[in-house]
Amino acid sequence: MQSKKVTEGEKLIAWQLDPNHTEVGFEVRHMMVSKVRGRFGDVEGAITFADDPAQSSVEVTIAVGSDWPLHPSVFDGVTVAST
Repeated sequence: MQSKKVTEGEKLIAWQLDPNHTEVGFEVRHMMVSKVRGRFGDVEGAITFADDPAQSSVEVTIAVGSDWPLHPSVFDGVTVAST
C-alpha cells in the first residue's frame, strides 16, 4: 500500500478486506443473448478513509486464476493469458 501525505491532525482509517467475507463478481454477455455471471475467490486489499476524500484510496488484488463461473461449461476451452 502506498503512503499517503496527510496534514497534521488529519485522521486516516484503514480497513483490510477479509478474504473470507469478500467477493468480486462479474457479468458478461454470452453470444449477445444471455448473461453469464462469475466471481473471483482469491481477493485481498485495503480501503483507507481520510478526512480529505481526495486522500482516501482503495487497493485490491484479484488472482485472475481464481475465477469461478456460475455456469462452468460456458467457459470450456477458454484460457487466460498469463503476463
